[in-house]
Amino acid sequence: MTTPTRRQREIYDFVRDFINLRGYSPTVFDIASHFNLRATSTVTEHLKSLENLGLIKRGTKNALIQLPTQTKPSSMLGLPNLEETQIEKPPTMVAIPFYGKIAAGEPLEVNNDTTETVYVPPEFTTGNCYALRACGDSMIEDGILDGDLLVIRQSRQAEQGQTIVALVEKKAATVKRFFRQGYKIILEPANQRLRPLTLRPNQLEIQGVVKAILRIY
Repeated sequence: MTTPTRRQREIYDFVRDFINLRGYSPTVFDIASHFNLRATSTVTEHLKSLENLGLIKRGTKNALIQLPTQTKPSSMLGLPNLEETQIEKPPTMVAIPFYGKIAAGEPLEVNNDTTETVYVPPEFTTGNCYALRACGDSMIEDGILDGDLLVIRQSRQAEQGQTIVALVEKKAATVKRFFRQGYKIILEPANQRLRPLTLRPNQLEIQGVVKAILRIY
């Protein structure tokens, strides 16, 4: 194959526009959600084909990292809508691992077998950071919406009122406000319809503090 298929052209356009608008690359999950594809493996195959054509460059573990400088005429690639300009990933972006979904609601099972990397502005990444996709509505009053990309600073401690990632009972993770009351820990949602979680200190493990929220409108 010397030219991309229609779907591959659509994916390329989405990736290009996403990077130009946001300054960081979409995840495979972002692309699959945009095109209503259930299998992320389908997206991965399209990305491999685009990389073979020289239209994108991926990092380790299938991470989208940049759009290389365009050197071939669009007509040769079957991409009449491509501009004959240099499009590159902003050099100031910082790569952090993406660990999938995290509950902004009831705790979800944890899966840290990361297969992706995302790029974010350096001012969002003080210390060691990673990214999670918010799932649920328990933090909507703090501006964390379902589908938001959260940048998390790794930490085992938190101050009163900070929004944290907590591992509950060593098996399920959630995003909540952190409060300590005597010998108890309160994980409080930012949604007046929901009740807080009251836990003993040995029932949870702080895994990080929310530093930034990235959203696609």
